[in-house]
Amino acid sequence: MAESVKNGTKVALNLTDEEIGRADFIKMSQYVDAILCLQFEGVTMDMSAFTEQTWQNALDLVKRKVQLKWTPNTRALLMSKLLRRPLELISQKVDHFLNRTVQPPPTLKYVVYATHDAQVESLMLWLLKD
Repeated sequence: MAESVKNGTKVALNLTDEEIGRADFIKMSQYVDAILCLQFEGVTMDMSAFTEQTWQNALDLVKRKVQLKWTPNTRALLMSKLLRRPLELISQKVDHFLNRTVQPPPTLKYVVYATHDAQVESLMLWLLKD
């Protein structure tokens, strides 16, 4: 892990040498995630130790942790379950418009789903698999 990311995180969160020295991949990801949350909440931090490149490296660290959350098989199972209902609704509409069924199509105009970044990242990995 780049020392510049560790140094920027140490400065931003005012961590001790011991705290940053013990930080492994998972802990560093949690620290960077905490910085993102604090920034979102408007908390002022000293970000001077981060260059544009080291901040991008820090964000990539969080992304990698999210990607490692599930195995490919687990991801495939989760995403297929997640998309089952929307695809079913689309299929019903298409069947109706192509005169494959006499049942009226669903009257839904929107399907809304709230999710976390981990699921969005996993969905993108799953869709772009091949």
